[in-house]
Amino acid sequence: MRVYRQTVKKDGQTVTAKKWYADVRLPGGKRHRLPLFESKSLSEKFAAMLEAMIGQFESGGSYDKNIQNWLSQVSPVFINRFISWGLVDAARAEGARPIKDHIEDYIDHLRHKGNTEPYCKLCNTRIQNVIDGCKTRKLADLSAVKIQRHIGKQLSAGRLSQGSFNHYIRQMKGFLRWLYREDRIQSDIDKHLHLRTVTEIVKDRRALSIEEISYLLDWLQTKAGTRRRLTGWERAVLYKLALTTGLRADEIRHLTAASVDVKAKTVTVQGAYTKNRREAVRPLRDDVLADLQTLIKTKTPDAPLFKYITDKTAELLRADMDDARAQWIQDGGSKKDDFLKADTIDGEIDFHALRHSFATLLINGGADVKTAQTLLRHSTPMLTLGVYARRMSGAGAAAVDALPSFRQKPKKKKKA
Repeated sequence: MRVYRQTVKKDGQTVTAKKWYADVRLPGGKRHRLPLFESKSLSEKFAAMLEAMIGQFESGGSYDKNIQNWLSQVSPVFINRFISWGLVDAARAEGARPIKDHIEDYIDHLRHKGNTEPYCKLCNTRIQNVIDGCKTRKLADLSAVKIQRHIGKQLSAGRLSQGSFNHYIRQMKGFLRWLYREDRIQSDIDKHLHLRTVTEIVKDRRALSIEEISYLLDWLQTKAGTRRRLTGWERAVLYKLALTTGLRADEIRHLTAASVDVKAKTVTVQGAYTKNRREAVRPLRDDVLADLQTLIKTKTPDAPLFKYITDKTAELLRADMDDARAQWIQDGGSKKDDFLKADTIDGEIDFHALRHSFATLLINGGADVKTAQTLLRHSTPMLTLGVYARRMSGAGAAAVDALPSFRQKPKKKKKA
């Protein structure tokens, strides 16, 4: 391949270009003039590699490691020219970009799909951690084996639980599938990443009894002071909402005044904030609806339903239970009793335990299993949402209305 300097006539004088050029002959006979560098030696080395690449292309085989390594270092300007000549495909052009650029593009894609900013940040952090751990800089270096091995090492070292291992694998599978769909990688390698069966003992939570719920709510509304800038009454409404809808803490955290439909007697969680990314419309019991009406009376539609809920909801509930228990003992309850204890032999209490309590109350209240599954949004092979969605809407409201009253007093033990 000839390397030369171009000369042109300017103002009657012959002017030599600063850059060197390569006379490129492609398979089929077409010729192109390719501007290279001001350095002759660099230009000659580049031309030699390009000539070797064209030779391998003509032979019909794949490029050897030397050519592949060279292409990974070539400027995108040249890669784009090679694409136009048919020597390199678009996926290889994407592969020449730093992998962090592709991660940024993927996160933008997630945002445009309607995912929340916290979710996008979480995805970015997890993907970047895996990429850094695999010491991968370019798409060409991506390997399902490397990814699976790295996340597996984190699991073995105790840095990840089995559940978190699966979360990381899912995040990487989503990223890899997107790369493949966008023609940024040449093979669908996400299918070689595998989830693990979770065998770890999940946190053992217990459900609150009706007596415990009744006493806690009564104490909150009559004797409790302000905690974390929420009044006792506001906390009572918060807990009642969780106990009668099964909503998770993060779902409640993102509710606004407009989420409550007084006429339809429902509360709606936007799909961006639910676990399965689907909108959730939950029926409201009359007493809970009345409380929520009072709560939103002075709020604008976009104002948070509970303004000061943080990610410390478990601490909030456990602190309230501790204080309510202390009052119960002061009123004559036994210290040996597990009444309103946050940690017992049956399990512990955190905010998610209110969802467990909701499920227990539903079943004990006579709701059939399918109705309970629908209200809890549990996905099972036996439940088809397309079949049950309309029929179960009325049943769901009836099941919620059938939940027991929270006005029962704890039974006092008879003295021996």
